[in-house]
Amino acid sequence: MQKLDFLLGFDMLDAHDLLGRTVEPPLENVSSIKTPVYRQAHKVLGYTFPVTLINGGVLFFHKCPAITALFRKWHHSWRKLGSGRDMPSLAWAIQQVPNLRVRKLGREWNSPTLDKETIIAHAWGPHAIKGIPKMTKYIPTMQDNTVWRRQFKGADLS
Repeated sequence: MQKLDFLLGFDMLDAHDLLGRTVEPPLENVSSIKTPVYRQAHKVLGYTFPVTLINGGVLFFHKCPAITALFRKWHHSWRKLGSGRDMPSLAWAIQQVPNLRVRKLGREWNSPTLDKETIIAHAWGPHAIKGIPKMTKYIPTMQDNTVWRRQFKGADLS
């Protein structure tokens, strides 16, 4: 039996603690921060530039001291920012664990499209893919992470 594509992610962990899909471009300086939630995160947490943004939707990791530290810092900063969006606090937490070995995954690991390169499809809202149930997605408002609104209606799979 051929190994499923997504299991290759675990194979790539050999020399890394964390694998995640990057969001390009990275934040190069304060003036490159265009999204309000990242401006707020920088104000509260203080990024060190450049900031590599990792999408928290697909992560592979080893259970090790560096990952334990990462998840503690991620949770702490996520709570400090109002328990809303996860990526701004993940970006900061990654910067706080200097011995963390991170490998960047390509778009195919969390893709809004379904084609021959796609390994994991992110099929919510406008990214609906025929044959995959669409989920309802709630997101915090950009102004206040404690106020959530429904972004897209679909089947609730919980």
